[in-house]
Amino acid sequence: EPGAEIVAMKGAFREKRDCLLRLDGVTNVTIRGGAGSALRMWRDDYAKPPYVRSEWRHALAIRNAKNVKVVGMTFAESGGDGVVVSGTSEGIELLDCVMTKNFRQGLSVISCHDLWVENCLFEKTKGTNPESGVDLEPDSPQDRLTSCMFRNCRSVGNAGNAFCIAPVMLNAASAPIGIRFENCVSENDGTGVQVALFRRDGSAYPTGKVVFAGCEFKSPKRGCLLVNKPAGTLGLTFANCRFLDAQKEDFHLETEQWDFDPPDGVRFSNVFV
Repeated sequence: EPGAEIVAMKGAFREKRDCLLRLDGVTNVTIRGGAGSALRMWRDDYAKPPYVRSEWRHALAIRNAKNVKVVGMTFAESGGDGVVVSGTSEGIELLDCVMTKNFRQGLSVISCHDLWVENCLFEKTKGTNPESGVDLEPDSPQDRLTSCMFRNCRSVGNAGNAFCIAPVMLNAASAPIGIRFENCVSENDGTGVQVALFRRDGSAYPTGKVVFAGCEFKSPKRGCLLVNKPAGTLGLTFANCRFLDAQKEDFHLETEQWDFDPPDGVRFSNVFV
């Protein structure tokens, strides 16, 4: 109902992976909220004794689930992510949701096929790295980032990246990446977009494509775009996008401190800086 909240018990959730709500191995589940409906935790409590430091006390954890729809909910002040999606999950929809003041990320996507995120707000993430609004970062080569769509979403005031794509654990045998951001906005985040893809072990890179279309990246604290991505890997395209008021670099294509192949394979089409 409007205004109804599920709130974590004060002093509880002592284990490192205690989540407020977990959907594991379920099919055909809908969670629908009204105005002000929330899952709320106590982020500041988990960052100090007697709690053991952890980044996995999520508000909502979706794992190995199919056909899950979450509509009109706020996920606030978790000790990890507002929402995390992992395992063999597929057919996951997040619509009209708010992820605010979470400890690690607003939304983490470790693995999912057919993900649809629309009209969502990711804001004020701060606590432990990466502190992103959205982070797509698999844990193993078997994980998937396929058919992932973000439409009309906003990332505001996160300490880290607005949108981070870091498939460093995928390889050439992994399912080709397919991610699209459409009409999304970043404002006052640490960095607008980070794409991190590098290898220390010399193994082959994953393939696929990441597209940002009609997006705007405004007033990042560091740069609008940070890329570590060699040629011959997944394609990265920015079409009809705007990059505004960067305090340091607009675009930063780098190899960081390691001796990797130089970054390459980024396409800009009708972009305003």
